[in-house]
Amino acid sequence: MVKKSPVLQCPFCLRTLPPSFNPLPVVLPCCAKYACAPCGSPLLLSTNWTCLGCFKISKTTFNHNQYVQHLQTNADTNNCYHAQIILGFLALENNNMSGAIHYWLMAESNNLNSKMNILLPAVVQFKLGEAWESGNLKGSNHLMEASKWFDRSASQQYVPAMLKIGHMYEHGMGARKSHAAASGWYGKAAACGNVPAMRKLGIVMATGMMQAQANPVTACRWWKEASDLGDTESMVMLGKAYTNGVGVEQNNRQAFILFKEAAEQGHAEAMFHLAEAHRIGRGVPKRNLEQCVHWYKKSAASGYATRANGELRMLGALVTSPTTNPDGGGVVKYVQRPTTCHYCDKPEDDFDDVMIMCRRCSAVGYCCDMCKYLDFRKCHKKECGLLSCQKEVSAREEVQTESFVFESDTAWQQYQSDEGEWYWYNNNTAESSWTDPRGGEKK
Repeated sequence: MVKKSPVLQCPFCLRTLPPSFNPLPVVLPCCAKYACAPCGSPLLLSTNWTCLGCFKISKTTFNHNQYVQHLQTNADTNNCYHAQIILGFLALENNNMSGAIHYWLMAESNNLNSKMNILLPAVVQFKLGEAWESGNLKGSNHLMEASKWFDRSASQQYVPAMLKIGHMYEHGMGARKSHAAASGWYGKAAACGNVPAMRKLGIVMATGMMQAQANPVTACRWWKEASDLGDTESMVMLGKAYTNGVGVEQNNRQAFILFKEAAEQGHAEAMFHLAEAHRIGRGVPKRNLEQCVHWYKKSAASGYATRANGELRMLGALVTSPTTNPDGGGVVKYVQRPTTCHYCDKPEDDFDDVMIMCRRCSAVGYCCDMCKYLDFRKCHKKECGLLSCQKEVSAREEVQTESFVFESDTAWQQYQSDEGEWYWYNNNTAESSWTDPRGGEKK
């Protein structure tokens, strides 16, 4: 006889219980049936209520400890299936994975040895799959056992299990590598609205996994759907497709928009591609080296350091001084645009004029020319190693490394425009200007 999925329905409100068991249902003390937490939890604390599962009148109240003890008695003495399932979740809440596995395997054994002939809840099967995958359950082939449990859970339409079993088929973990199986499970999860599944489905369709013909058009369609739902990874993949004209018509402007949206949400690779767009003027009206360096720096600080540091080094915008950076080149940590004067700490709202920003790093600003002069000339010019290098003087040998300074300055001068070291930011209008809005001379 084929096993069937249990019908998880509260007898009081008749609502279907969530397949994730969150919130955790209540096992009714009288008939051991499930009730949803909003209906069942208040009833445990009162008496003289009629159970709609067995129509008995309750005469006993249960606090939390008494309820757990009642479950343990039912699970161990009466071999109660539902109590064993709930005790497993309670053990998991207390970070007792071994206890959870014990009760769930007890429930499975109880199920096999009885005439219930029903499947374990999908979320329990998924958790047992994770236990095999992580090694909490040990065997000769733990990944194969994990894939069996994930497959059982996915067959009950549990979306996280669909995603997991698709991943295992994609990478040949515990199962034979199969493009058809991977795309099938990802497709089912994507049809349920799972965003990571949409992205993964796009990947396997774009590559074909060396088993099927690549289908970049379908891949881009799924990445577009995931991007519209806010998935930054899909935005980057779709942006690269627009850049290369693969699967979609080449559109540098659309690629730039996708990279910018993902970058503003903190995606490091998107920041790198955004910097590339500014560097060569792709998808933007003209090249903007200030923005280029800004996004390279932010990309490196966000974890995409290898490629971003290489580009910054080529631009002469990476610290390589053995004094200021003995590790041999690392980007200055990205700092959000300041809201106070770097010298006198005056809040931006109290400025008499607009903030004067350091063009080298966009990390410090000043309320007036005097603060700019006092701090930058004496202090920040030495701190700001992003686009310039401090002249190093050995106290013992009194030798200046002029050649190092010259090489760095020359590299930067090839890329910067002629406006100088400063730009001005108006907090009220959120506008930046490369020239002094007060009409002053360039510094």
